[in-house]
Amino acid sequence: MSTPEDTHLDNLENGGDESSNSSSPSVESVRDEDVPRYFDERNNRLYHSHPHSPYPLPVDTPEQERLTVNHNVLKRLIGANHRGPVDTVLTSNPDRRRNVLDLCTGNGKWVLEMAGQFGDAQFFGVDIGMFIDYVPDYRSLLDEVARLLRPGGLLLSVEWSKQLSFLPDSNLDIEEHAPATFHFFDTVNHILADTHGVSLDSADIQLLVTNSAHFLNVTTEQIYVPVGIWHENDVLTTIGSSFRAGQKKLAVSFKQMLLDSGMSAEEVDALITDFTEEMHSVEGLVMVAHITHAERA
Repeated sequence: MSTPEDTHLDNLENGGDESSNSSSPSVESVRDEDVPRYFDERNNRLYHSHPHSPYPLPVDTPEQERLTVNHNVLKRLIGANHRGPVDTVLTSNPDRRRNVLDLCTGNGKWVLEMAGQFGDAQFFGVDIGMFIDYVPDYRSLLDEVARLLRPGGLLLSVEWSKQLSFLPDSNLDIEEHAPATFHFFDTVNHILADTHGVSLDSADIQLLVTNSAHFLNVTTEQIYVPVGIWHENDVLTTIGSSFRAGQKKLAVSFKQMLLDSGMSAEEVDALITDFTEEMHSVEGLVMVAHITHAERA
């Protein structure tokens, strides 16, 4: 899965020309003279220039590297690029080409790998510098998803939690046992809610899909990704090390948004430093990936 937060729609009603035999990817390059129309550089980081998007993170190389870490970590944990009946839904059909839309495609890693795996399907990736966790009105998004999907089409959603935590059976409270981590994400999430109108948590999104009249056979799952090298399993230790590095990149990527909120540079640096140092000293931290797949009614 390509991003901290992806929604993939299979069997689109209006996904392009089904009779087309071309499966070659299409990429439109931005000319050098047009770059200022799409991107702004601030404090040596590159941001999208769309004035109304709530997405606060950069769109440059370090951020793309973080998205790749997330993709690789989750793929390794679940052993595939997808959950649910994707193989069945994308089975080759000579009478109807299968179409897949990847909303918020990020750096495109997921959609490119899936296109290589399912060569008879046609894949589309859409991204304007925002991801699902930064959509203010997810209910309206689900309405649009339902409009696009054929009956029987598949919704596959992957959303990352907005706060680190501990494994449920540990009975540890994040605010008490990792206060700097709690404070960092609490600060970020309050700014997102107050400034951008983004307040839904990933668990809330799963509940919205479950309760939606648009979908049947809803299946939800939580994947616990270790943060750090605390796990006894060598594979999970390697995953945790990579994911912790990605969380450090995430913290730095939020720096501009924190500054824009009115925090001083000293306050922002302390917030980020305390969080990143705590990830090295506190064992048992995890990030939860909430995976949902459902059939269009």
